[in-house]
Formats: sequence, C-alpha cells, structure tokens
Amino acid sequence: MEAAHKNFMYGNYAGAIEMYTKLLGSFPENTDILLCRAIAYIRTAQYDPAIADLESSEKIKKTFQTHLRLGIAQFFKGKLSDARSNFKDARGMADSDSEKTLISSWIQKCACEEGLQSATRLNQSATVPSSGAHEETKAQYDWYQSAGHVNMVLRVRGCSRETLHVAFGAQELEATIKLQGDDSKQYAYTPVSYTHLTLPTIYSV
Repeated sequence: MEAAHKNFMYGNYAGAIEMYTKLLGSFPENTDILLCRAIAYIRTAQYDPAIADLESSEKIKKTFQTHLRLGIAQFFKGKLSDARSNFKDARGMADSDSEKTLISSWIQKCACEEGLQSATRLNQSATVPSSGAHEETKAQYDWYQSAGHVNMVLRVRGCSRETLHVAFGAQELEATIKLQGDDSKQYAYTPVSYTHLTLPTIYSV
C-alpha cells in the first residue's frame, strides 16, 4: 500500500493504479484502496472506472469522501444531476465548515455548467432584414454565468455603443439593438441562479 501511495504522491498515477489493482485482487472490498484508485483514475481523466470504483465503495460504506469523489467524477463525465445528488449527500456528512464550503462550491459549479449547457442548446441565430435588397444582418447571442458574474455576449455586425441600449432589473437583462432603417432586435435574459444583477459592462469589438 505504501509503494502505491508513493507512486500517487509523485504523480505516477498509472503505476499507482496498477499497484492498487493488485491490492484489490487480495482485498476486493477494501474501501480505502477503492477510493485511492478512483482518485488516481480521476487524475488521469478515466471517469468511468472511477465511477465504478466509487459506486462499489459506496455499496460497502457511505462516507463523505466517497460521495464527494463520486460527485466530482460524475461532474467531469457530464452527469450533472447525479453529481449534484452526491454532493448533497456529502454535504449532509460534512464535519467542518471547510468541507461544507467545498461542497457548496461544487454544487455551484454544477449550476454554472447547467447554465452553459442550457445556453448552448438555446443559442439562437436571428436573421434581421436590412435595407439592402440581397443582404441580411445576422445577430447571435449566448450567455454564461459564474459564481460572481453573468456574461451576455451579443454578436452583430454594425453594432456600436450608440446603437445598443441595455436595460436591466433585479432579475432580467434586456438588450435592444438598433439596426439599419427602422429595424431593431430585442434579447431578454433571465439568469439560471441569481441574487441580483448589477450594472453591466459593455464592450464593442
């Protein structure tokens, strides 16, 4: 076990996994070894075997570390609902404020990642007629949200600070773009998770 840990500590995760695997041949229900191998799998982005190890460990003994690591593996695998469920289970087993803070940060990461995925699915391409007979102006937008900021990105040709008006309240942001002629286009955005929105910063590129 010590040699396996030493390989892990020095970043030789492949060697550590090999040694942990040999140990599990003799002690297949040792949750400490299962957890260590799972962490090594996570460090090498092998999330499926990590999840398998952690689920096996969880069936034997439910612990804070098992739920935490299982949630992390599921998060990177894109199983956000399962990850959140395990993070919440881990939060219920947390013994210290630092553990609770760690879990809260992972739950927030799940919410942010879901926001990004939702933005990707709902990313729209709007076609707005212009004054040209055979021309059109296309406006695209998406958004992403972190723990401290909400970012809305509008991509439209011919837009400047003078032709963009942004209005926002406590829970919604609305942008109106004035295009050629009398045409204009509005975009409304409501954050996935928020306390309040503050004055936005507008960049023209």
